Amino acid sequence: MDFCEFLSEDELIEIVPNFKYDRVLNLINGDFGPFVPAVPLKVPLWMALNLYGQQKCKINLPQWVLDIDQLRVEQENSPGLIKMPCDYWREVSKLLMKYQITPTSFTEEHLRIVERRDNIIKNSVKALLDGVINLDEDQIARVKIKNITKFELAMMKKIILPYLAISKDIQRYPMRI
Repeated sequence: MDFCEFLSEDELIEIVPNFKYDRVLNLINGDFGPFVPAVPLKVPLWMALNLYGQQKCKINLPQWVLDIDQLRVEQENSPGLIKMPCDYWREVSKLLMKYQITPTSFTEEHLRIVERRDNIIKNSVKALLDGVINLDEDQIARVKIKNITKFELAMMKKIILPYLAISKDIQRYPMRI
C-alpha cells in the first residue's frame, strides 16, 4: 500500500448500517455514530470498507463515482487537468473496485481518465523539464500546475527530482526531501 492510498482511507463516505450501536465512536479524525439501521451517516473509508466486509452496512457511492463518464468527457475536452471532486479519487476508486462496490462500467471510465491525466502530466513534466534549464533557482519554486491530486504530485516528484539534480548544481544547492 502506498502513502496516498493510506491517506485516502480517511476520506468520508456515506454508509447505511444494518446494525444498532447507540454510542458515538470518538476517533482521532472525528466522532462517528451512533449507528442506527437504515439511517445514513458518513464515516472514514477504512471503517466503511471494514463494516462492508463484515456485511454490516451498505456503502452509498459518492456522486462523482456515478458521474465518472461526465468527468471523463470533461477531462478529454480539457487541455489541462480538470479539478477532480476528491483529492484521492484514484485511490478511493481503486479501493471501491477492489471490494466490487462500483458499477461495472466504472472500471473502464476510470481507466480512461487515469490514462488521460497521466498523459497530460507527462507532457507537463516534459515541458517543465525542458524549461528548468533556463529557469533561475527562485523561479523553480514558483512553477504551478493546477488541479493536480496528491497521487499525481507524488508521481511527479519521483520523476522530476532526479532531473532537477542533474540540471542544477546540486553541490551548491542540496535538496532536502
